[in-house]
Amino acid sequence: MEDEKEEKTYRKMKYMGMMNSEIIKGLLFGGIKGVYENNGYLMVSSNGGLNQMRAGICDMVTIARFLNVTLIVPELDNTSFWNDHSQFSDIFDVDYLINSLRDEVKILTELPPNEKKKVETDFLYSMPPISWSNMTYYYKVILPRLKLYEVVHFTKSDARLANNGLPEEVQKLRCRVNYEALRFKPEIENVANKIVRILKERGPYLALHLRYEMDMIAFSGCNEGCTDQEIDDLTKMRYAYPWWKEKEIDSEKKRKDGLCPLTPEETALTLKALGIDRNIQVYIAAGDIYKADKRMESLKQAFPNLVKKETLLEESELGPFRNHSNQMAAIDYYVSIESDIFVPSYNGNMAKLVEGHRRKTIVLDRKVLVEVIDNYKNGTIGWDKFCTKVKEAHADRMGNPTMRSVSRASSSSSSWSSSSSSLSSLSSLSKHIWKHDVFLSYRHDDTFDFTHKLSTALEEAGITTFSFHKNLFMGSDALPDQHLLKEIEESQLYLVVFSTNYAASIRCLDELATIAGCIKEQRLSVVTVFYGVDPSEVRCSWYGKHFAEHEEKFRLNLVKLRRLRLARTFVARCRGLVVQNGIDLEVIDKIVKKAMEKLGHDHVLVGIQSRCLPMLRSLNLRGSERLMKMPDFEGLPNLERMDLEGCTSLLQLPPSVAFLPNLKLLNLRNCTGLLSIPNKLFGLSSLEILNLAGCSQLAECLSFNHSFSPKGLIKEKLRRFHFPRPFFAK
Repeated sequence: MEDEKEEKTYRKMKYMGMMNSEIIKGLLFGGIKGVYENNGYLMVSSNGGLNQMRAGICDMVTIARFLNVTLIVPELDNTSFWNDHSQFSDIFDVDYLINSLRDEVKILTELPPNEKKKVETDFLYSMPPISWSNMTYYYKVILPRLKLYEVVHFTKSDARLANNGLPEEVQKLRCRVNYEALRFKPEIENVANKIVRILKERGPYLALHLRYEMDMIAFSGCNEGCTDQEIDDLTKMRYAYPWWKEKEIDSEKKRKDGLCPLTPEETALTLKALGIDRNIQVYIAAGDIYKADKRMESLKQAFPNLVKKETLLEESELGPFRNHSNQMAAIDYYVSIESDIFVPSYNGNMAKLVEGHRRKTIVLDRKVLVEVIDNYKNGTIGWDKFCTKVKEAHADRMGNPTMRSVSRASSSSSSWSSSSSSLSSLSSLSKHIWKHDVFLSYRHDDTFDFTHKLSTALEEAGITTFSFHKNLFMGSDALPDQHLLKEIEESQLYLVVFSTNYAASIRCLDELATIAGCIKEQRLSVVTVFYGVDPSEVRCSWYGKHFAEHEEKFRLNLVKLRRLRLARTFVARCRGLVVQNGIDLEVIDKIVKKAMEKLGHDHVLVGIQSRCLPMLRSLNLRGSERLMKMPDFEGLPNLERMDLEGCTSLLQLPPSVAFLPNLKLLNLRNCTGLLSIPNKLFGLSSLEILNLAGCSQLAECLSFNHSFSPKGLIKEKLRRFHFPRPFFAK
């Protein structure tokens, strides 16, 4: 019977498009235990808070097992709002993880020496895998890259694997990782166990995961019960973090839709209505509650036995974990699992993970609760009716088993129905049009000559670069306005030049915080240069003095302090090229080549520069499917023919194409990714043949000068003009 089940699962996976039978059989049937046929090494940078990272790590282990690759112990997010510098081994038991999964997947604490040296000195291929992807995507898209580059770095781990539509054995493995293999390190478990013992000795306890920390309220935009000043402060915080994408939020609508965490006041009413014993111990499993003195009062009155880890332990016991929010969250996680009742006020990552460990969990229906709470507050219903409605709404939400179902929304957003949809999404992701290739960050007074030369070299290599000396910000140390921050967000690569006085500039540090946020959100790359300054001084003593001065100056500005600490964390982790004062053309050339590597060898057509090929008459790049961008052709006066047919990843042509005086033929047939062409192209007197057939996206946005029509163009200028298909319908 079991064999039939495994064979059925095997056939299902093959039907889903995973045709490598050896990999599938190895995954489902175990293969030879402890023997690995390594397809490469997977490095992972987890992102988010503790429990978001935990869920992501479970997915990464499962993906590594499926692809038969060696997983390097993931690095934890040190750049989030919480600014926790804890590493994986500071929270989880690394040895237990490796040993408990040794018959499933090979996990190492670091890359082997040869691969490590290669990554440090050469090139590391980094990418964020597409969210909610199924296993087909990882087999068809990721595995070839692992085999090509040997080491692949995932820059995000959250929700990268679909929840639904996966084979049972895959689901079993990710559950095994979460509920068995991922144990907290003994120091954390010992402290958490002591809290549990203290609580159990006093009687039963309810663990309340009260999501009402400042970051949660700012991020969600939920401001029920907040004053105008508090709403203003929370809004400013939301705008201060570029990776919090949603800025304008309708708080009232979001609350009525059940998408806001319950406030402490709403939580108190709900627990009372559910009939929770007033004298039960209520353990607050949360960080610092926003405006706790005011907002927690009603909860304290309803349940006087409120406790938290800070009140149950001596300072000496909790001291090692303070200032480490992820370690504190790990303690709350453990205590919540052991509770008699677990109640989350919001269905975030911790709520979902803890619920999977245990029962009884009361899963609150916030949409219903908001409506009945408002009716009770405005006098529409009395207390007894309110209690009845709350209990009725939660009769089947008290921890009893329920049939798993997949809603239409979740099936479309939480999984990929086929490999083609995954590949299509990957294509659209890679075809984002960046305003700048490189954003150059530097302190003007220290480095102007060097950065001016560097910027010029980048431009000559066909890399569009934003730098201060070409803009109005030159010499200004004022805080960058929203226009400058937008330039940062619209750049694909960041080139940061640290110098003696870089950290003295609050403008530079605010800029650096935005760069760190963009790298975190979009997982772009950075090239770091230490210009006339020792890296150890940057990471420690010298810059530390400047950071201390800024933090003192902005000690009352919480948003600014958070951004300063984000910049400080970024500086502390930077590694890069050390350059002596002065202009060394070889060094500049090395930096330009490094930028090209980071942008990707297919991003810029390396080696074709107009100043080098003045006699070029014909350029044939037909079928270059990975070519995304053309260099500047302004200095090619003799170019007559350009064949780009089938360059499906090409997004746009440089404006200089319209100034090629001898261009006779331009073939763009089947450039399906092409979004625009310069209008001035139609003014070329020499152009005879222009083929735009199959440029499906171009047809939607092509606009001609009002004085021309397609027929007029053919008659007056072109011998042959092949239109994108939609023109024939007009």
